[in-house]
Amino acid sequence: PPPPQPPVHVLSSVKGLAKALRKRTRGKVPLVFHTCVDADGRWLRADALEDEVKQSLRSAEIVLSEPTLIADIHQHGLLTNTRWVQSTWAGADVIIRAIGDPPSFALTRLSGVFGSAMAEYVVGYVIARERGFDRMTSDQHNRYWRGEDLAIGYRLLSELHVMVVGLGDIGSHVAAACKAMGMRVTGVGRRKMTLQDARRTRANVDAYQSFSELGSGAFSTCDYVVNVMPSTPFTRGLLNDPSLWARPGTAGGTPGTCTPPLMEGTPLEGTPPALINVGRGDAIDEGFLLQALENGHIGGAVLDVFQTEPLPQDSWL
Repeated sequence: PPPPQPPVHVLSSVKGLAKALRKRTRGKVPLVFHTCVDADGRWLRADALEDEVKQSLRSAEIVLSEPTLIADIHQHGLLTNTRWVQSTWAGADVIIRAIGDPPSFALTRLSGVFGSAMAEYVVGYVIARERGFDRMTSDQHNRYWRGEDLAIGYRLLSELHVMVVGLGDIGSHVAAACKAMGMRVTGVGRRKMTLQDARRTRANVDAYQSFSELGSGAFSTCDYVVNVMPSTPFTRGLLNDPSLWARPGTAGGTPGTCTPPLMEGTPLEGTPPALINVGRGDAIDEGFLLQALENGHIGGAVLDVFQTEPLPQDSWL
């Protein structure tokens, strides 16, 4: 008879994951669920896991968990018998950096899962920023009536130009969602290809450029730069080039003249592009980002990822 199926040890705070795993495995794969969050729903560090959980992990052959927790339990020597680790996220760079050397186990990640969710995240923040939802919330809290500015101080989505940097599965979903809302979309990828090839193999974008083809001021020509690139030796620091953000006709770190918004917190035509980063935090140095925000080359930032995660409490972000 074949050897028994080793159990899958699950440490995850992903909502609905346990139910989905039970449904898909139909009792054919043994599942062992471990508590990995505290009473407030915060992730536990490896050293805070119960002794029974630690002992169970030391004998586990298959582990499914969030990458930050995987990296932590590996550093605490709890994956000594593991043959396969499945990450619940699209990226596995946190694990790779923590391990350093090639892992002794097979490492896999989720793909083709997060496209719709991240596309909604991007479009949602574009709408929120254009309509000044944060200002409305503040006004409501302060019982302040802003009046006509709310009706005229924003751009329609159909007036916006979005540049999506990275056209993998998530980037393609982001591009499609932006297009569906009427935005003009330029796709940027590592490979050189024609617009027709990009539309056929990547996403239905209005224009396509490889990163090497981007000229000076390329980012300044759009309203939003959406980074969806993974963390690789090629992509680390890729957005740190000041010439990409500088507006044509400006020198060095001097920003161009911008039309001030009619409503505070709401961008209008002529303002510098905003960065939305849903890829990896090391695509742009946070010191460079701060400088670009201060000198006006970047008009705002929506960050889902950071160079150091969890974000330190003393971070300026």
